[in-house]
Amino acid sequence: MDETNTPTHAKLPERCCFCGEKETNFIQFLTLNHTLLYCLLFLFTSDYSFGQQNLILNGDFEEYWECPDDLTQIEKCKNVYNPCYHSWSPPNPPVWSSTSDYFNTCASIVSQVNVPSSVFGYQNAYSGNGYLGLSNCEESGNYKEYVQLSFTDSLLPFSIYQFSLYLNLADVGGNTSKHLGFVFTDKLVYYNNYVSEFLTPDVSIDTLQLTDTTEWKKINFEYAARGGEKYVIIGNFHSNSAVDNVFNNVDSLPNIGGFAYFYIDSASLVYLRDVPPIQVPNVFTPNGDGDNDYLTLIEGEDQIDEFTVLNRWGNQVYYSKNNLICWDGKTQNKEVSEGVYFYMIKPKVFNEKRKEQYSGMIHLIR
Repeated sequence: MDETNTPTHAKLPERCCFCGEKETNFIQFLTLNHTLLYCLLFLFTSDYSFGQQNLILNGDFEEYWECPDDLTQIEKCKNVYNPCYHSWSPPNPPVWSSTSDYFNTCASIVSQVNVPSSVFGYQNAYSGNGYLGLSNCEESGNYKEYVQLSFTDSLLPFSIYQFSLYLNLADVGGNTSKHLGFVFTDKLVYYNNYVSEFLTPDVSIDTLQLTDTTEWKKINFEYAARGGEKYVIIGNFHSNSAVDNVFNNVDSLPNIGGFAYFYIDSASLVYLRDVPPIQVPNVFTPNGDGDNDYLTLIEGEDQIDEFTVLNRWGNQVYYSKNNLICWDGKTQNKEVSEGVYFYMIKPKVFNEKRKEQYSGMIHLIR
């Protein structure tokens, strides 16, 4: 099966601080011991890969409340929901503003949602008997469809999870799209409009090259949880007015309807590791001797949005944004005096349980 890499993340700027001879010795150590290290890593990752629990309920979309007998019946698949509705007056069923679909081998040919033969063409499941489908975008208008998947448990704060699924482009429609977004939420969402009007994706993949209507393509990325998330909403959160939203005229596809329709199968979410705590040194010595001349973080730099250092009078002497933290003990190109300085951190994601990490003291000694 064709696979794609994880979404492209911004590359961190090169650090302004270097380890010099110590770095060289460490690299030599790694080179001399690469065989042993490789074996240890292989054993660790091999053992770790076994027994990982998929946190997405019915992530292979095999189980259903009822076999689908028509389009628009996404909620007949267990633990799968449509977040878009036009009106809803319980106990009457919702009237959907957009309608994603559920396909299964149990459905008849005339139902339009049979696997492998449906109204959108011929496609076997990536695994098993069922998969989901949604209209990603249209050439005209802003119509889009979404699916909402549920988790076995709430995600833990400051934990990193691996999310993956398989995508396939339907035979009809004539178009494909670069975009697929993911919103992680702590509650079941129902909006009376397209969710792209209300929600901003936590993860957005904007470089899809989905043109193969036969093979499934794997999409995967790492997600750092805020804590408490129990659902993920999947779909296109870009407006059709975006110039790059749609690739038109996919030569191999009949242009019937002018839309891009995606199949989704085998969704998975597994715990990987904890996000390390933010660690700031409590002392540095910018005296030019090549040892500890710069204030840099020990751990957690990628969790920081803004980093500010103040003197004892509350005046800002250093400020950094976008992860690169490297203070040389100067402000406006002038050395500051020895003493105690106060730092404040604005994290990308605030967590009450870690708030003590967001401020502290730094001793500057020359």
